[in-house]
Amino acid sequence: MIVPLWHRGIIAIKMKQFVGMLLASVCMATCPGCKPAPELEVTITPPKVTIPDNSKRGTRLATVSVRWSDGAEFTGNVRLTKNPGGICQLGGMELQLGRDTTKADDNTIPVCTVTAFKEGDGN
Repeated sequence: MIVPLWHRGIIAIKMKQFVGMLLASVCMATCPGCKPAPELEVTITPPKVTIPDNSKRGTRLATVSVRWSDGAEFTGNVRLTKNPGGICQLGGMELQLGRDTTKADDNTIPVCTVTAFKEGDGN
């Protein structure tokens, strides 16, 4: 039997609609409203910094920004959660050098971690 092309198109559309409805049903069953919960996004600019071995405490290293993935305004706290040797400090939303550096700091790669906590987390 030969099926006219327009019938194939209708079948394809109905199949696509069915698949779309099936996906929507699965999505609604697995997440309320099919909308993922927004996540906090912490950005450090620049992400890597080279610090001369004669830098002084308080030297600006980077800027910290925090936003919600859905664009909502962030209200909460920002803290250093990893700070080897006290090399970093926060001054508002600015990551700064937490101590003077010396030749002993040459060829070291400390990694400072900044974590954002949403308001009401108790942090």
